[in-house]
Amino acid sequence: MELHVSVDEADVWAGEGKVSPRRSLVDAWPDRRFTAKVQQVRFGAATLKGVVTYETVLEVDNSERLLRPA
Repeated sequence: MELHVSVDEADVWAGEGKVSPRRSLVDAWPDRRFTAKVQQVRFGAATLKGVVTYETVLEVDNSERLLRPA
């Protein structure tokens, strides 16, 4: 499954194009971990309420079909 998520600039390592690994929770499955690979961190930043974020594309293992589009 491909997910497009907003990543806080504090979690993007400046100049290296890498994303700091963190555990993100899925509201519907708070006790589960889903394996994901970062496919792309897009250059265009967005600012909302003073927080700068970057659109990030993740490839998520959804082989159990627990995740569904919103």
